[in-house]
This record gives sequence, C-alpha cells and structure tokens, in this order.
Amino acid sequence: MLKGNHIVFYYYGNLHLNIGLNFFMNHAASNHHYLYLCTDNLSVLNNYKLNNSNHLAVEELFPSKNTAFKENVYSIIDFHQNNNYSGVSFVIDASYILKKLSENQFLQFEKSLTKVISHTPCSFLCLYNFEDFLKDQVFINHKMVKNSLRLHSHKLNTDTIVRLNQFYHPTLMI
Repeated sequence: MLKGNHIVFYYYGNLHLNIGLNFFMNHAASNHHYLYLCTDNLSVLNNYKLNNSNHLAVEELFPSKNTAFKENVYSIIDFHQNNNYSGVSFVIDASYILKKLSENQFLQFEKSLTKVISHTPCSFLCLYNFEDFLKDQVFINHKMVKNSLRLHSHKLNTDTIVRLNQFYHPTLMI
C-alpha cells in the first residue's frame, strides 16, 4: 500500500523513466489513488493522460507564502478522499521544480516531505534524471544525489519499491 512513502527514482533515458512510471502508476491505481504529475517532460505528460490524473504546476504545489505546503497537501488529500479516492500519489520531477526553486529550497522541501506525509494516504515519487547527473549536472549534481539518498524513505528500482534505510531520519542532511 502507498501510505506516507517518499520515493526516489533515478532514471536514465525516457524508456527507463516510462518503465518505472508504469510500475508506480499501476501501483497507485491499484490502491485507488488520484495521481498528480508535476513535470514539464512532454513524454510523461503525453503518455499519461489518464482520467484519474492531473498535471500540477509548481505554483500549485507551493501556492503562496501564506499557505503552508503541509496544509496544501492535506487539503488535496481531503478533497480526493471526499471524492471516493483512498489517497493521492504525486509524481514530481526534480529538474522541473529546480527551474522554479533554488537548490536549497528544493532540498528543504525534500527534507520536510517525509515528515509531512508520513501518516497520510499519500505518496510522492521524486524523479531524478541520472543522465543529467552523469553528463551535464545542470539540475542534478553530487549534492542533490547525496542528499536525495538521505532524504527519501524509499527507492523505486524500476519495478520494486524498497525501503532505503532502516535508520532513515529526515534531519540528516549535508
């Protein structure tokens, strides 16, 4: 069951991305979760136009400074539970969010996310483009990879979701 999972997925190329996304989305659908896609990757947006999904802009995920992220997520979960879904799953693309937020803002978001969703019927799959890390490091650099391994509770290994570390603690960040 997808409950309170903060999952990292390092993908290399669109084929690998689509295989992992298919697994995650099927898992979310089997748990009767509403799905949000927070990305500008046209391959993802064109391939996953589903009745129970919606594109979510960065500004919608992080509305105004007056609305805390936690309350925004809880409000989204409540809305969909009141509309006969058992929970909500989010797919967020780190590269997309890093076009709008600074690296430090993004890492603070990642740091708080596990705590915010830990006891909710909600999961976040965070996509990290490993090809960018290996080639250009425009968005995904050593600091991002190192921290992502510490800040996520789970990892998607293409067709399996595994707990990253039994000693996981969201305050451990370098």
